[in-house]
Amino acid sequence: MQNPFVKYGLYYLLLYIITSLVMYLVDAGWLFHMYTGWFWLLVLIGFMYAAIREKKLQNQGFLSLQQGFRETWLTFALGLGSTLIFNYILTHYVDVQLLEIQKEVQIEAIQSIASSMNLSEEKTQKQIEDIRNSDGTALSKLVFGYASFLLVGAIPAIILAAVLKKSPENIS
Repeated sequence: MQNPFVKYGLYYLLLYIITSLVMYLVDAGWLFHMYTGWFWLLVLIGFMYAAIREKKLQNQGFLSLQQGFRETWLTFALGLGSTLIFNYILTHYVDVQLLEIQKEVQIEAIQSIASSMNLSEEKTQKQIEDIRNSDGTALSKLVFGYASFLLVGAIPAIILAAVLKKSPENIS
């Protein structure tokens, strides 16, 4: 593949699908755990790094900030977008009970955070009711969440691009 962002975005998707299916078979609750999300973010950043390194090698060691940002951010966008589609299909068509499991995991997280931060019982119960009554995976919410995460993904993308850029005029 000529475009590293496509290659590494698809590698990320493949790894995500295989690992998610294993987690689904072992304990579906793991799919929605907060630490699982952080883990996948770090893995995606690793694939962003691999994509920018390959692009730099394709350019004989030279890479502008713009090229680096484009490569890393598009890897992030492709990886995140494809996994959102996979999760939507998994929770809406393959096993709709996963939506209830997701809500229960979120409620457990709220209760844990509430006890550690000494939040009032009223606020905690309101948040729990909001989770129970919401459709957190509505397509419109997923699209808005995806757009929001694209902005978040720009942060590691620009950092990686700034660190790894090298242009001919920077060489003495």
